[in-house]
This record gives sequence, structure tokens and C-alpha cells, in this order.
Amino acid sequence: MKTKIKTVYYCEYCGRHRLTSYSIKEHEKHCTLNPHRICGMCDCSDLTPVLEKYRDRFRISGIEEKLEPSPHCVPVPDLGVRIFWVWTKGEVTIKDIEADTGGCPACTLAVLRQTGIDEWPSPIEFDYQKARKEWWEEVNATQEEHHESMVL
Repeated sequence: MKTKIKTVYYCEYCGRHRLTSYSIKEHEKHCTLNPHRICGMCDCSDLTPVLEKYRDRFRISGIEEKLEPSPHCVPVPDLGVRIFWVWTKGEVTIKDIEADTGGCPACTLAVLRQTGIDEWPSPIEFDYQKARKEWWEEVNATQEEHHESMVL
């Protein structure tokens, strides 16, 4: 039998782990739960105004199953209750958040995670993988057009 003892490094914000301090430091720079992150997609380094705009925009209430569902009432089977979203300062949509983040999927995800909107079954749906793919396709198409115009 072979035994090894290794040091494991954890992200201060999300708990992800790595086996080298360098790799976890690199992750922490861009972690979507880091309030001082540097975006790896759009290079944004200050989401503070956007985060302040969306913090405390909702509260969560638990409602017993026998009540009628509403558009913002999401069932949580494990708890046996429905979670009811109460928008305290006006309803928020994913389009609102995307407009404030310049359409950057990573910054949009960071806002959702840091404001807590994604912690409960949320009425706001966001497919990060799909948004990221579309964003990079648009960036690459723009670069190809620019490159083609330089060649001509």
C-alpha cells in the first residue's frame, strides 16, 4: 500500500479546491463569488454598482402546499413547501441584469450568485453554458470580420 499526504488549497469564496496554491489563486481572481473579481471574459473589474442595484430586491417566504400556486411560487419537494418570491423593489428579469453587465455571461452569473438570486429555486432562468457559447461565437465572428477587413 502507498500513502501520500498532500496539501489541498481551497477557494476563499466558493470552496473549490486545487492541489497547488498557484491554481487556486488564479481561480480566486475570476471566481464568480469573489466581490473583487476580474472577469475573464470582458475584463470588468468592478461589479459593485450592479451588485448594489440588485441586492435586497427580494425576500423568500415559505408557503404550505395547500395554497394556490402563483407565478413566483416554486415548489421545493424536499422541504414540502413552496418558496414564494416577494420582489421588494420591483421585479427583476434576466434581461435587466444582462443589460447592466453588458451582456457578459460571467458577470451576469456573478451578479446572480453574489446577490443570492440563484440560491433558491428562482423565477429567473439563466443558462450560463448557452449564454457563454453564444457570447464567444459573437466575439469570434467580430474578430473574423475585423481580420478579413484588414486582409482586403
